Formats: sequence, C-alpha cells, structure tokens
Amino acid sequence: MYVAIVDTETTGVAESDEAISAGILLLEIETPTGRLIRSAGHYLGYREPQKAIHPAAARVHGLSREQLSGRAFDVYEMERLIEAADVLVAHNAKFDARMLLPHVPMIVEKKWRCSWQQFPWPDGLPNKKLDTVCAHFDLERGNPHNALLDCGALGDCLLVQSGETEQGGTYFGKLLSSGDYGPFLEVNAPRTRAKPSNDESSQFYNPAWPDFARLDEENWADAAHRYERERTDERWVRLGTVCAVSAIALVAAILSFH
Repeated sequence: MYVAIVDTETTGVAESDEAISAGILLLEIETPTGRLIRSAGHYLGYREPQKAIHPAAARVHGLSREQLSGRAFDVYEMERLIEAADVLVAHNAKFDARMLLPHVPMIVEKKWRCSWQQFPWPDGLPNKKLDTVCAHFDLERGNPHNALLDCGALGDCLLVQSGETEQGGTYFGKLLSSGDYGPFLEVNAPRTRAKPSNDESSQFYNPAWPDFARLDEENWADAAHRYERERTDERWVRLGTVCAVSAIALVAAILSFH
C-alpha cells in the first residue's frame, strides 16, 4: 500500500487563510503490519500568498512574503504523488485538507486517515501534540516549522512498533486499519463555527478554533498560536539526529532552498 503523509504551513488558521508551504511524503507500507517497505517520493513546495501572513503564523513557521515572492506550488508534482497514494494521512486532516483543496482538488477523491482524530498511539499521553508523541517514543525532531519535516516526524512515530514483539505491527498498521476518515463531509456547506447538530458534521468545524472575528490583534496572535500548538505540536526546535524517514525529509528540505 502507498501512503502519502501531508502537511501544510499557512498564513494563519482562519477560514480565509492560505497554504504557503506543502509537504508530501510518499511511503510504501506493508499491510497489515504497517512496516515501511521503502520511501517512494517526496515534495516540499512554497507559494506566494494573496494575503498577508499573520505575525502569529510567521512566528510559528518563520516564513515571510519576501521569502515567498514569486514562488508557486508544483501542482503537477503534488498531483503525481497524491495520485500514487492509496491513502492520505495528516495530523489534523480537516485543516490540511482544507488548505490543500484549492491547489489539488483531486484530494476529495482519496481515502484519508487522521492521526489526530483517529489517535492510534498509547493511552495515557497528556495530549495529541506531535511533539508529545515524539518525546514519548524518544524520537528527536528536526526543524518543526517545515512541512516536509513534519511529515517525516509523523512517519517516524507511526513506524514505531505498537507492541513488545514485531508480530504486533506498527502504529501505522493501527491507523490504517481504523477505517476511512472523511475530511470533506458537507464540503459545500457554509463555513461556520457553529457546532453541527447530532446528525450533521461540517468539514470546517473544529471546537478548538478561536472566533477570530471577535479578537483584536494581540489576542488573535495568542489564540492562533495556541491553536497551532494544539493542531500538531508545541513548535519548539529539538536538536539531535532525525530518524530514518525524517532524514530523507531533511535533505529534501535543505535542497529546496538552493
């Protein structure tokens, strides 16, 4: 089975915000064990946004409009990797799917798994942050503000053995066997923060999202920063070596700016 781990960096977390960086890591995974067969491809791209990058978002990923000037996603390469994947995986699939949709509409046709909502890791972790999961497994991370490196970090966590013996498979196996996740439910519904009724769900609802329209500049920054931390990780730079999958992502990330 081919699995594409996807991640985005954005101008912010409001509905009007845009993706400014996208990472895709294509892996061939053995089923049902979830073991890695090989890394089959990767992509790290940047684009110049149409709107300003909010200062809170810039503090998270370190990207500026000046750095992104004239850049555009290689949509052909993104589509090539996504088309090759049987399943897409993201750590908060609703958010990343919403950010990728304007650029790669074909993602609505793919099967998804969400390692946030379908949390496959051990019970007892204090939260779902990617940093927390990495620390639990004693996995060092590269720069956490890079979309492709985040894909690699998530892949490293998912490739950890889920039991004391190899017969138990990996957390990747657990996630892939947990059933399809639908980030595009009611994709054409109005984008509202109102909580859906018991028999409805909205792609755009997330109870963790602040009501940005009611926040002033200072409080927006605080709320956006808190949400970014809850979405994936606390965004603190960890020093050390990057594990097998992350090493591939690290090389690609460095080369992308040369």
